[in-house]
Amino acid sequence: MKHDSTNLARCRKAVNVGRRRCLGLRGLSSERGAAVAEFALVSILMMLMFLGLLQLGFALYVRNVSVDSAMRGARVGAVLGGNLAEAEGATRAGLGGMLRMDLVQDVTAQRVEREGNAYVEVTVIASLPVVGPLGPGGTLKHVGRALDEESLR
Repeated sequence: MKHDSTNLARCRKAVNVGRRRCLGLRGLSSERGAAVAEFALVSILMMLMFLGLLQLGFALYVRNVSVDSAMRGARVGAVLGGNLAEAEGATRAGLGGMLRMDLVQDVTAQRVEREGNAYVEVTVIASLPVVGPLGPGGTLKHVGRALDEESLR
């Protein structure tokens, strides 16, 4: 292709991609295969972000279920005529319906005295589920309390 002044003037107005084509430099593209490399790099980052969000979702789910079960168990044990075994049983039932029981490490119920009032206190200790080899290990400890109705009589 001949590069005369009108052809160069017309090519200067074109965008970068069009300018190469205008000058006849079609086969000299140095960006061949760049999309594949960019996809590989970006997909790794996107996968890590996705796994991080999945890990966060699992951790929040375990937290919410264990908090709810501890509070529910404390309310069952605190009603008039309730006992600590019923509180533990209600807590384990709530956890068993929502979580794998291998995540639950311990459930305890006790009566405590605070500020002149008696409370039923249920403690749940649960492990965090880990997605892949990386993730926050460890345990969550949640305590549910309810005012003991026996003390109000």
